[in-house]
Amino acid sequence: ACNTAHAKPIFKEVLEVLKNASSSLKVLNIVQETVNYIKDNFPPQSKIGIISTSGTRNLGLYREALENENFKVIETTDEEQENIQKAIYDRTIGIKAQSSPVHQDATGLLKECMEIFMERGADVFLLGCTELPLAIDFNEYLDCKIIDPNRLLARALIKEFAPEKLKN
Repeated sequence: ACNTAHAKPIFKEVLEVLKNASSSLKVLNIVQETVNYIKDNFPPQSKIGIISTSGTRNLGLYREALENENFKVIETTDEEQENIQKAIYDRTIGIKAQSSPVHQDATGLLKECMEIFMERGADVFLLGCTELPLAIDFNEYLDCKIIDPNRLLARALIKEFAPEKLKN
């Protein structure tokens, strides 16, 4: 469930292939499920700090959807984004290279980004990369809630297809 795979052009293509195949398969979108959750749980004008890969950031995957719902978005500068990329992809400390356990330096770079976002007024952190919850595996940091889109998508899938199995 890669976040970037739910970008409009990619997701649209997936839906088109399913339609052309006369598939009855229902597909949920991670971005839409995340935005729905934020709308239901946070007031408009909340400031959402998005931590993601450069690809997700550059696509504006979450930015556009959140701004369309009147949320304020905080994103990394180019320099800060280099640290996020390092935390995810670096061959020595990156989450993709070392995920069990995650290298403390990767977690440190992510926490540093969250602290910078808090200085900019973030109310909520959105972990817009599948690997990030491996390093940030808690629900709150310095009084800011943390949103894991993968967990939200999983819950939405359970709710859609087996609601009786959904736990609070």
